[in-house]
Amino acid sequence: MENASSSCSQDPLQSGCPSHQNKDFALFYSVHILALLLTSISATSCLVVICSIVHKRCKLSRKNVADRFPLYIAINDFLFGIIHGTDHLVLLVTGVYPEKWVVYLLGCSSMFLLWYQQLMYALIAVYTYFDVACEKRVTTGRWDYRLHIVAASLAGITVAIMVPLDSIGLSRFWMGAHESSPLYNVIASTTFTTIQAICTITAYSSIRCVVLSYKSRLQIGQISHSYHDTAAMCLVTFVKIGAILYLPTALFFWAIAFDSATGLRLQKNESFYAVGIFTIVVLCNCGGFINTIGYFTNKRIKAEGKRARRESSVKTSIISLESSIHKI
Repeated sequence: MENASSSCSQDPLQSGCPSHQNKDFALFYSVHILALLLTSISATSCLVVICSIVHKRCKLSRKNVADRFPLYIAINDFLFGIIHGTDHLVLLVTGVYPEKWVVYLLGCSSMFLLWYQQLMYALIAVYTYFDVACEKRVTTGRWDYRLHIVAASLAGITVAIMVPLDSIGLSRFWMGAHESSPLYNVIASTTFTTIQAICTITAYSSIRCVVLSYKSRLQIGQISHSYHDTAAMCLVTFVKIGAILYLPTALFFWAIAFDSATGLRLQKNESFYAVGIFTIVVLCNCGGFINTIGYFTNKRIKAEGKRARRESSVKTSIISLESSIHKI
């Protein structure tokens, strides 16, 4: 028992050691309860989206990427919420860090799902750029398997590299990035969030001009609504969400990288450390809820597009009928 206590005092981030370091119970409980609350809300929101899509019983494989992307993100966010929520629940309920296989299972799964989603957002931003700004249709394959292969391969290879480098392990409040050797994980997370942020900002700045022009021409009657236009607008919604979610995350990881390079001065300050922990908890765990808002925003856009197309069809029929009457 004394040996275990001595070992934990030397290296508190190991299996069997108390998960509430420095007996800072206020920070310990507030971080875990906030994370569990956010993951529960996000997972429930994602379940609503999944049930809504499945309830339609429509042939999603025959529809646009804009119709399928919410399902992919909802499933990813739901799994992340369950796995990361379990992570926090284990540390909160047991009060000790679990065995290594549990740490690797939950840690690798969380990091894979987090990086996979960031890459999917980057890919959908690029796809939307070509689709809307360049008016070029990119073939993604049945159920967009090409997008999944690229995102899953890059995320999976990165996780596989991180494990032997001892960068997947225990942090003070969760399992994932190993706090004792965070360098490689910080580099990977910074790289993925930066790629996502660059793709999203570049795509959105180009797409925004096209969308504003489209709305202007729509208002003066130069063009009419089409299914493709509605799908493009729906994709733009997710590009916006990607910017809202992951641009702050990219900036945060750059701050961590800078702090790591300058001797962890900020992280050694307990107040800055607490602010950083709460920031990353909010950024990483509210994605499912925000994506659900995006999904229902797109439902409204589709309903408006469908109504506009119906009204346009009625107007065309009336004009055609009037023309026929005049000829008579």
